[in-house]
Amino acid sequence: MRIKSPKLYEHVRRHEILALPSKSCLYRHMAGFRSSFGYNASIFVALKKKTEGMGAHSCHGGIVFDEIKLSENISVKTSGELSGFVDLGSFTESNETKVSDHGLAIMFQPFQGDFSVEYVMIV
Repeated sequence: MRIKSPKLYEHVRRHEILALPSKSCLYRHMAGFRSSFGYNASIFVALKKKTEGMGAHSCHGGIVFDEIKLSENISVKTSGELSGFVDLGSFTESNETKVSDHGLAIMFQPFQGDFSVEYVMIV
């Protein structure tokens, strides 16, 4: 929400419509995770750390899969790598130059407790 409309994000946060983190807290959390194609290993490390103290019944829950629309654009990272193309790993043809416009979001919600897993995006 902050990327799409920073003013709306701040309005919702300041008027306590939703419990949202501050801008600095949000950036601090986002800095720890890379945003590129594939499974993000650091997310799974964080999940393992978060669930270590939980009982077996607290880890039972449901998984929600959702397709999301992405804005189509190509960006150049500081390393010089182009980001934004479809990347299916070893299944991507060498001459493939389609711009990525969809992603897969996965969420885990346990049956007990207030623990929930943030969206994991695989593009």
